[in-house]
Amino acid sequence: MVLNPYHSHLAVVRLNDAPTAAGRWLLTKMLKHLRFIGQADALPEITCTTMGKPFFMQHGLPDFNISHSKTHLAVYLGAISPVGCDMEQIVPRPGWQRLAGEYFSAAETKHLLQLNETDGHKLFWKYWTAREAWLKQQGKSVWDMASLALDINTPSRLGITGATQALQHLTFQQQQLCLCHTQAFTGMKECRAFEAGVLISYEHLTGANT
Repeated sequence: MVLNPYHSHLAVVRLNDAPTAAGRWLLTKMLKHLRFIGQADALPEITCTTMGKPFFMQHGLPDFNISHSKTHLAVYLGAISPVGCDMEQIVPRPGWQRLAGEYFSAAETKHLLQLNETDGHKLFWKYWTAREAWLKQQGKSVWDMASLALDINTPSRLGITGATQALQHLTFQQQQLCLCHTQAFTGMKECRAFEAGVLISYEHLTGANT
């Protein structure tokens, strides 16, 4: 099967095993569900880029990204280009204002600090997961985070030195997630129960960076 280039797929489940083992298990389940491999097949061989981003060695398989919090696991699949996903548990983060000042743009930090504590903290997690999703998409490190700038008026677009990546923010059972893709998210194609969790399929705009 060839994954529709204008669809991507996210699965989120409870984390009931060590993150590495659970991630490989969920990735295998998604590949079987999407018929990239047969029901009896094992997970295809995975290698990593020089920056440590994992990918399938077999041609024709989708790009993927895995993230986990203390309680949940997420796997994101896409075909057109590298994808990124980050998930953080929505819990109080002491010193989030200081972290915002260190890693976010001046405009983002100013905007956050103008909000009340509750709203500012929620938006902090959106900004943070957006950066982490892009870093994981690109195979970069946390040291590159400060070079990014979110448009506070259009939080679904992430500007990086003249380029634009599309973001999709969502919350699920006290988890803040962000997906990063080269193509704009135009809508949710499907949402269904999957492996005691949820599987969400998204549609993307035809044509990159639109």
